[in-house]
Amino acid sequence: MAITNTYKIQNNQWIIWTDNGNRYFKSYNSIIACVDNDNKITLNKWEWSYSATTLKYLKKFILLVTNKYIVTKKEIEDKIKSGEFAVVENFSLPD
Repeated sequence: MAITNTYKIQNNQWIIWTDNGNRYFKSYNSIIACVDNDNKITLNKWEWSYSATTLKYLKKFILLVTNKYIVTKKEIEDKIKSGEFAVVENFSLPD
């Protein structure tokens, strides 16, 4: 897997594309979420709700890459509980 493109949403907030079609949301030095080719959303268990700012840009990322509009943190929590959103311990990207 190789990084093919990046887009700066805001200072320290990035969308990263890889050659396998996955799109990642990076906040500072942490990968927060991944959306795969089937628009399946996977969140970093420890980082997705780290701060109000992280959550704000996570919701923007989801809207930009999937066209899904998320308003509240509870909506994300409900999607995790229902299995619509997956959760992983950590992500890794190529150097």
